[in-house]
Amino acid sequence: MRASLRMTALVFGPVVLALAACEPAEQQAMEQAPQRAAQPEPFTPEVRAAVDSAFHSEQYAENVFLRVLSDHGEQPVFLRWLYGEIQHTSRLASLYLARGLEAPVSRWNITNVPSYPTIEAACEAATEIEEGSVELYSRFLDELELPPDVEQVFRFIRQRSGAHLDSFEQCAGA
Repeated sequence: MRASLRMTALVFGPVVLALAACEPAEQQAMEQAPQRAAQPEPFTPEVRAAVDSAFHSEQYAENVFLRVLSDHGEQPVFLRWLYGEIQHTSRLASLYLARGLEAPVSRWNITNVPSYPTIEAACEAATEIEEGSVELYSRFLDELELPPDVEQVFRFIRQRSGAHLDSFEQCAGA
């Protein structure tokens, strides 16, 4: 299993790096993000649970996309949005780091996420993943009192997940 993961990293690592230029909206938003305060307020238990849930959700999507690429080769829509998922995970990880906390270890990898027999099936599944993501962030934003940095990250990821959703709906033929 470890050899399989290393092989995936070797194969897709350069692809992901090359994709950095393929998602200008993600990059532009990162560059325009306001500077964070020196020490953000600590997580409440509810906020910590929400950030943990969001982190694992993004890790799941990232690994599903990697699995699709591993199973089906280069697929432009999955290549494009894989970079976005990695950026989302990084943004969430920065919330932990700003508070002197370690981000959780991912429970997901390409061996414990579903495999899809066709690209259309993978796109349908990705549509469901992104719909769930938009719903997750909307619920957290509506129901929780979030620190400003967490609210900003959640709003950004919700907006970008909506853009991902549009692409996957087109891919699935919806």
